[in-house]
Amino acid sequence: MLARREIIERVVIRSFPGAGNHFYNHIHSQIRNNLPDHETRDYIYVFEHFEEYHTDLSARRKAIDRINEIERWVNTRISEILQGKPHRKLLNPHRGRGYVAAKKRQERYKFRTPAMAKKVEGLIRAVEKELA
Repeated sequence: MLARREIIERVVIRSFPGAGNHFYNHIHSQIRNNLPDHETRDYIYVFEHFEEYHTDLSARRKAIDRINEIERWVNTRISEILQGKPHRKLLNPHRGRGYVAAKKRQERYKFRTPAMAKKVEGLIRAVEKELA
């Protein structure tokens, strides 16, 4: 059995109570669906709060788009730090497959602001610390 630090799952939590979905909801749970012994493992959640919950639908849509881009960004960064670490595995790595129009890609990258970069890199440092 692998220790808790030997498996990292991409989790950028929209809100802390949502963390339960990653363990118990069979639709959302990469942990539950990819690790048959998930209930016997020890976990540490490394997270950063990136967005408030919005009741206004247009604001919520933009927040979801921002979080989705941050998830791709974090996933890519974690994939980079796991290179050359054979005893570490990222569940559901971002593969970047499929066509994304240049305009859509530019819209996504607008979410990668200096303030978000600081938060993302802080999250990445926290993951690296747990992997050490």
